[in-house]
Amino acid sequence: MTPIFILPFLFLTQSAPQMRLDYRSAPIDDVIYRFTKETGVIIIKEPSLKTKLTIMSDKPLSHKDAFSALFSALRASNIDWHMESGFLILTQKQTKVLDTSINPELLVKGYKLNYLNSQSLSIALNSLYQNVNFRASYEHYSNVLIVNANEEKHIQISEILKKIDLDIKPKYTSTVFKLNYASTSDVSKILSNVLSKLDKNYDPSSLIEDYSTNSLIVYSPSDRVDELKTLVKVLDVKVESRDSVFIQNIKNANAEDLATILRQLAGGTP
Repeated sequence: MTPIFILPFLFLTQSAPQMRLDYRSAPIDDVIYRFTKETGVIIIKEPSLKTKLTIMSDKPLSHKDAFSALFSALRASNIDWHMESGFLILTQKQTKVLDTSINPELLVKGYKLNYLNSQSLSIALNSLYQNVNFRASYEHYSNVLIVNANEEKHIQISEILKKIDLDIKPKYTSTVFKLNYASTSDVSKILSNVLSKLDKNYDPSSLIEDYSTNSLIVYSPSDRVDELKTLVKVLDVKVESRDSVFIQNIKNANAEDLATILRQLAGGTP
């Protein structure tokens, strides 16, 4: 009998959330899904387990009592359980002693994936290890890869996951550029052109102009922010205006009328 004290998450108060159990010859997958959803405890079963469970209560049970009922049903179905890396692992009890010199002891372990898809990875691993002593499956709800293999294979899988279960997508961040001299429309055109070359996934909508504060809000890869700051600093400079006088001979228009029109266009008085 597996001692209850190895399951620290069961020590809940009587005021803890409760659940009513009403399972009559229910597929073990349905029971596992309910317990995981209700309690937050990730339960991983050996892929070959297809047992049907009967667990019934006439009143709501605390999570502690619900797990006690589950363990009783598992024991009656000849199923072992143990805790490993925070997961509750369910395996079929061995009915005969294995010859470990020929067939090393198989262990069921769960690997919580952060970025990879557990279903796709299980298919790839089964293709890679086409061996009767290896079987990979998955738990979609919690994105856990389930591996049934000997210890040597588990060590290999653990090392593989360290190398491939990584966040390969570039990290993005939002940066606000307050312009002091240049206009947002002028700078945004230049930044948009630069970003389209730096980031193949660039979306023009990730650059927002705030005319009320003469600012630009740019959503860009985090590792490009310093480059953008340098570029904005170069563009946002005060340009000293100088008055210049140009003399132009008019051939076909009245000089006085044309001067009046030009002053109006420039915002001056007629």
